[in-house]
Amino acid sequence: MLNNRFLRPALYVAAALLATAAPAAAQTPGQPQQEEKRTVAAEPWSMARCIEYARANNLQVQSAQVSAEASDIELEAAKASRYPTLSFNTGQDVSHQSAIKLINDYGEVVSNGSFSYGGSYGIGSTTTIYQGGRLRNNIRQQERRAESSRLGVEKSLNDITVSVVQAYLQTMYAAETVEINRRAVELARQQADRAQRMFDEGAVARTEVAQMLSQLGSAKYDLTTAQNNLAQYRLQLKQLLELGPEAQFEVEFPEISDDEVLRMIPSVEEVYGVAVETMPETRQAEILVEASEYAERAARAAFYPQVSLSANVSTGHQSGTSASMGSQLGQKLNESIGLSLSVPIFNGKSARTSVRQARLTTRQAEIDSRNACKDLLSTIESLHRDAVAAQANYMASEQKLAYAEESYRLAAAAFEQGKNNAVELNTEKNNYLAALSARLQAKYQSVLSVKILAFYRGEPITL
Repeated sequence: MLNNRFLRPALYVAAALLATAAPAAAQTPGQPQQEEKRTVAAEPWSMARCIEYARANNLQVQSAQVSAEASDIELEAAKASRYPTLSFNTGQDVSHQSAIKLINDYGEVVSNGSFSYGGSYGIGSTTTIYQGGRLRNNIRQQERRAESSRLGVEKSLNDITVSVVQAYLQTMYAAETVEINRRAVELARQQADRAQRMFDEGAVARTEVAQMLSQLGSAKYDLTTAQNNLAQYRLQLKQLLELGPEAQFEVEFPEISDDEVLRMIPSVEEVYGVAVETMPETRQAEILVEASEYAERAARAAFYPQVSLSANVSTGHQSGTSASMGSQLGQKLNESIGLSLSVPIFNGKSARTSVRQARLTTRQAEIDSRNACKDLLSTIESLHRDAVAAQANYMASEQKLAYAEESYRLAAAAFEQGKNNAVELNTEKNNYLAALSARLQAKYQSVLSVKILAFYRGEPITL
């Protein structure tokens, strides 16, 4: 994955040795190998597949979708409050009195110490005619909240997309770091073998061999750490995808060209101009301001009179009479309609307090909206700054790596001829490996920053 031009060995014969070295030969029996095993049956996951799967299965996204559905239900309930209510009620009574004559509504003796039965039935309806605009503003407020919840789903989808891209590129970075550390082990082993041979020939002291063996031990330790980091980043990516422990998961490692690393960086103004209009977090903040304004108007409705209309129809029947049940229901039919007016005079300042609280909520929503735009701009500026710095570092590291490689090659040749010691050789080797690492870090920082900037500009993320 790394540019082979920068992985030539520093020694005059190291190019051939590293080109033919197999990965298995670079490991000693004590090195952990589990992280590097490839499962043949498991198809490697590309970045596009990871993003698609995470957007469909991540729990945070599903939670946002549930919240959006709940908001839609609340909107339906708010709209339904405009319609009249209709209810039916009935009552069935059985009574008994001993040795007392019971007379019904017709003046007839129902019973003399026996049971009597009666029933009542009614239908009632009420509707609000005027409520100071409370219902209308409640509906509009809930419409904005429902739209905000839908934008919350979109924001969760964007967040999980960015998180997957970051975890995926971190995994790729960790994998290339493992390769660098594996080659560092190979170089350290070659140096230790060479020092041992020179010691056997009497060309160097025993301390030179000990220093080389110490460097080999440090290189193995760094390789183990890098392998553990790779396993950790792979686990983080797997968790974002909500894959279970039984799922086989391997990551695809595509080649990243210099053109991809040095891709043109869009300006902050260009990215922000698009993002502030399209990113769900800014649109959501604006909609919540509108929702708060409608809530404030609904609170002001408490200062206005309320007018409601009601209508009722009732009837009943009673046992122990010569009249049939049907005729009784008709004769006892009672119909009524009424108009009620409620004028608020004094309510303990509850209305005024509600309005003031709603006004403060609106002000806070406006502040949150401005903060959302500010945070978005800050994120874009940071990404732009990181991308510019990373590309500059990447181009500078090309030259630095070339010089470090050449310096290491010369130091290795001088050590072979006995012109320098192990300390000088290890210093040049560490400089060479540090240059490789710096180039690798700049490479992935540039790719990450540029791709997220493009995402904020409305472009899909691909690799």
